[in-house]
Amino acid sequence: MQIFEFHFNPKLKEGKIFDSFVYEPESSYEKKLGNLYVVGELQNSVSSSSLLLNNITEVFKKNYYSLSIKSPEKALSHASKKANEFLAEEVKKENVAWLGNFNFAIISLNNLDLTFTKTGDLKILLLRGGQIIDIGKNLEIQEIDPYPLKIFFNVVSGKLLENDRILILTKEIFNFFQEENILNKFVQSKDIDSKNIKKIIPHSLFDKGPGTKISGVCFLVALTSKQEKEARGPVFFRNNTKKSMLSIFKLKLPKLPKLLKAPKLPKIKIPIKTNNQIVESFKNNFYNKNKIVPIIGFILVLLVGFYLFKRAPEKINDNAGVSGDFVEQDPREPDKLETIENPEITVSDSELFSSSTLPEGFDSPSDIFTSYLSNLYFLDKENCQIVKYSYLSKNNWGSAEKWLKDKMDCENPKSIAVDGSVYILNSDNSISVYHSGLYQRIIIIDIYPNIKNITLIKTAKNASNIYLLEPTNNRVIIIDKKDGEIIKQIQSSKFNNLKDIDISPTGQTIYLLNGSTTYKLGL
Repeated sequence: MQIFEFHFNPKLKEGKIFDSFVYEPESSYEKKLGNLYVVGELQNSVSSSSLLLNNITEVFKKNYYSLSIKSPEKALSHASKKANEFLAEEVKKENVAWLGNFNFAIISLNNLDLTFTKTGDLKILLLRGGQIIDIGKNLEIQEIDPYPLKIFFNVVSGKLLENDRILILTKEIFNFFQEENILNKFVQSKDIDSKNIKKIIPHSLFDKGPGTKISGVCFLVALTSKQEKEARGPVFFRNNTKKSMLSIFKLKLPKLPKLLKAPKLPKIKIPIKTNNQIVESFKNNFYNKNKIVPIIGFILVLLVGFYLFKRAPEKINDNAGVSGDFVEQDPREPDKLETIENPEITVSDSELFSSSTLPEGFDSPSDIFTSYLSNLYFLDKENCQIVKYSYLSKNNWGSAEKWLKDKMDCENPKSIAVDGSVYILNSDNSISVYHSGLYQRIIIIDIYPNIKNITLIKTAKNASNIYLLEPTNNRVIIIDKKDGEIIKQIQSSKFNNLKDIDISPTGQTIYLLNGSTTYKLGL
């Protein structure tokens, strides 16, 4: 693997700050999470925001390599959440000049596993097989949420191949590379090394050519199967008035270890004998002491062990003064469980859609749908599609629109929730997340007591969590919207007929419909 950092004319434009960072793991634990690569740009900067790039990069680095995180995707989701909290604090301090001027991308590489997030108009491109793929495009359509402040939204992950190349470009450099056909040269070049780099980006462009007028960053990661010699050190491009620097760093990562193959089990042939043959064989071997004594001894051990094992539960129960079979206790503790004996009874103040106001085409209340910003989102299980109905006026709806750009993978989905993104509760209790009509990621919930059957999913635009209803275990499960981590599970013996769940706009109050009774839970 080779890493190239290009910094073009850093002091060309007043108020424009940009930088790139490379972090290599230091401990064996950090190596499991891979390397971090960062590109940041701040336009129209003022003194109060001049250190923002360095500070936010440190926030990402510190929280990415947190000891409690076990996968790159979860680590980057956790770090993004902390970065949002840091930026929210900056806004509270009235340091707001960076809003609308902040462009930032951070990627993690763990062998061939790529994970990244970004904000602003930086480009993240994958060069593969002669093609240029804008893998960061889906993250560009998201707008900043003012409250609670969210700058970084989703995390994208995927698998790279040998000879793939990743380019991170600031907007001005991207436009310049397109005009000068440099992107195509990167794609067409068989090898990426310092010699070919000088051909792809010739010195003449930055001597007296158009390269003297551009300013920004290009960050290149080139995966290669070849064993390259490590080379470090800056190469300078100069002209008479301005300086443009190309810093080249080549890094090596260990190859993926070969998987150990399980030893092949020997084939065992069992001869098939007739009844007479079996009897004759037994007679021939019965008086062979070398064979029959060990066999009889083994059978006696089994019988004694079976008898003692069968009696052990009864003895334990007698000593404890408890009747019935002995049950081994699970050593795990319930995950963040809150038990409520007497939940508050109330009447929900939330507006729920009734079947009489639904648009034509909804057959029954059993249809899977939800509302968001006065629009209805209907889950068409038969065609694996999400259909959107726009609200026009009372009892008047727009025509059906297909929301997904591609069909989703669905096997009997159970529930849907929308907050700008769409969350689908699958039959296996996992959650598929879609944004802007495209698949983003899947959330697997790991919790104890184990999940049996989640029936409903709810969330809201200003809620940071997802709320799940599981009647089988008399509980509500609350997970973080970003990384799926367990926030809390609430359980009560009164939740013996859970039918529906609703939440307040901020998600701080939960309403549970249990039979004909509504319970109110404050968080």
